[in-house]
Amino acid sequence: MDVNPNEVVKQVPSKIGQIIQERNQSGLTIDEFCKKNGYTRNQYYYYRRKLRRKVIEDSGFVELPQVQSQATAVSEPDIIKKSDHLSGSSILR
Repeated sequence: MDVNPNEVVKQVPSKIGQIIQERNQSGLTIDEFCKKNGYTRNQYYYYRRKLRRKVIEDSGFVELPQVQSQATAVSEPDIIKKSDHLSGSSILR
């Protein structure tokens, strides 16, 4: 039984939810379930991704992009060498 992913996705979330729920209740591994039901492993994960996105959309939450923090750069003259500090010298290098 070959399954057309585009047809299943049109039925989100009911059909996809049913597929994921059946797999969870089957006790089979994802590979075993897919082989038994005519899905490829890629289709299964595609369906699961689509379902998760639909759940997020319907929840009213907005997924925010990750923000990379910028480290504060310290210029060399602002660094006091440990040996200068211990000897009482306050010279910045």
